[in-house]
Amino acid sequence: MKTKSIFAILIAVFLHSPKDCRAQEVSMQQFKLTYYVGIEALRANYEVFYPSTPALTNSGSWQLCAGVRIRSRLSIQAGYANIMHSSREDPAYEGTTLSGSYITGKRGSDTRTLTIPLIIRYSLIRRAHPRLQIDAIAGGTLVADNYSLFYLDYVDGVLVRDYHESAHITQVCATAGLGARYPFGRHLEGVLDWTYSRNLKAVPEPIHQQVTGNRFGLTRALSLGLRYRFAVKKKEAVAAGS
Repeated sequence: MKTKSIFAILIAVFLHSPKDCRAQEVSMQQFKLTYYVGIEALRANYEVFYPSTPALTNSGSWQLCAGVRIRSRLSIQAGYANIMHSSREDPAYEGTTLSGSYITGKRGSDTRTLTIPLIIRYSLIRRAHPRLQIDAIAGGTLVADNYSLFYLDYVDGVLVRDYHESAHITQVCATAGLGARYPFGRHLEGVLDWTYSRNLKAVPEPIHQQVTGNRFGLTRALSLGLRYRFAVKKKEAVAAGS
């Protein structure tokens, strides 16, 4: 409950800025939407729950993102990352039985994790700064995870066991954190995001502790990359909130 309250407070802060800040916002009639795209190196973990067991995804890959700045300090962003991992053991073991038969086995697994974060970015710096900008981040992440594995056992070259298993789940995590942006000219800027996520599925705290190492079920994501801002005028390059 404490974690859900934190996420709710963060979102409320983004949507209800102080009156003096609102006075400085450009009206929707005068404000021009600006768009951006980016690519980021991603390192992220998410807690997922299969029908038989919980698991922790390990996603180290590239993430694509696109966003739109809808107010001077507010933007909406979506991302996409598709991580695949395969492992094979051939032979996984080999030996000889007491009767003299030669035994051996093969093992293998394939996993794929698809993540789609949809977040709100709110600039915490009221006035334009020529360099660093800090964003508060809140939203959700769709996690689609699937795996397949197989065991093959042989005795004297004859297959005696052929076991296959596969499963697929799609779940949603609440996401919040901080981001830093640094411009490199009118259109290009570097972005560093540090966020935490929590699966919205209700499970006992001991399970969170076992899977993630903390009783709240929080997992971390770190991304570093570049993004390109479209149609940014020279005077807006510094002031762009996203």
